[in-house]
Amino acid sequence: MSNITDKIKDVVDQVKETAASVNELSKGSQDISKVTEEQAVNSDQISESVQKQSESMENLNEAVDSLTEMTVELKELVGEFKIS
Repeated sequence: MSNITDKIKDVVDQVKETAASVNELSKGSQDISKVTEEQAVNSDQISESVQKQSESMENLNEAVDSLTEMTVELKELVGEFKIS
């Protein structure tokens, strides 16, 4: 009878160890999930930042083009004056 009791205790101990292992795996999985979510948020923020920088560069290029046109026009206007 004590042999059966010992076997039952062994099974119970193994079940407890298995449950503890499952809990650790679950916690590890949750940690990985949290890190993955944080990385996704960071990726979205980086993407948004790159998009804003791209828009800023487009605006800057348009401003440079406009200034270039104004420079050409100003040179033409100034060229009409003659110093005697």
